[in-house]
Amino acid sequence: MPVVVRTHGGLGNQLFQLLFARLFAAERGERLYQIHDLNYPHRFTQSDELPCEAPAGWVRALSAARLPKIAARLGAQQEWIALPGITLLDGYFQSSRDYARFSPQAVANALDDLRRDLAIPGEKLYPFGVHLRLGDFFADRTAAIAHVQARMAAIPRGAALLTNDEALLSSPELAPLLAEREAHVVTTAGMKSEDVLRTFCRFGAIDGNNSTLLFWASVLGDTDARFDDPRLAETQALLRGTLAREKA
Repeated sequence: MPVVVRTHGGLGNQLFQLLFARLFAAERGERLYQIHDLNYPHRFTQSDELPCEAPAGWVRALSAARLPKIAARLGAQQEWIALPGITLLDGYFQSSRDYARFSPQAVANALDDLRRDLAIPGEKLYPFGVHLRLGDFFADRTAAIAHVQARMAAIPRGAALLTNDEALLSSPELAPLLAEREAHVVTTAGMKSEDVLRTFCRFGAIDGNNSTLLFWASVLGDTDARFDDPRLAETQALLRGTLAREKA
């Protein structure tokens, strides 16, 4: 019975969705298909480094009905639904319980597959960085500036900065603060998301603000990072712990 996963969002979200889908399909010995949903305001595209076969047209129409989402609203505790001849996956799959159901060896192997698919580098070039995810994380420019000012007050002098809004860091409100802290930007402007992820993986540690892309740098690239979001923190601990135990 083929498994069809409906992915959406940026690379960080897609990695959760594809990791779960690969594990789910492999556990059942079934073929995996992917549909990427662009019906969101951000219109993040499907990663071209994580190829997956697309299903037939009628399956796309069935997936578009979002049946797992409807079932969840009616009280279902899972983000998939089994129909005659097909299983549809449609969710975020960011909870530790999503992965605790699979064998540790299967999880470790699936994570290693993602590392290879994305050519995750092993060499660290920077000891410490600060990730300032701005843009879609804040309602307006004033809130973003206030966030940067608060973060900069607590970071070591000379830190390397990574951000999705380099122009804001060059603004009159923030440029003097960066100069005073002797901070410098490691540019990711113009990079596709996969290259940004690989750049994150070049850091030994990054102080971030709950970015899912940083989450994957911490899991796939062994970059030290902490998460205030309890769900991300629990899932990070599970996946990193699984990798460590399976390598021991």
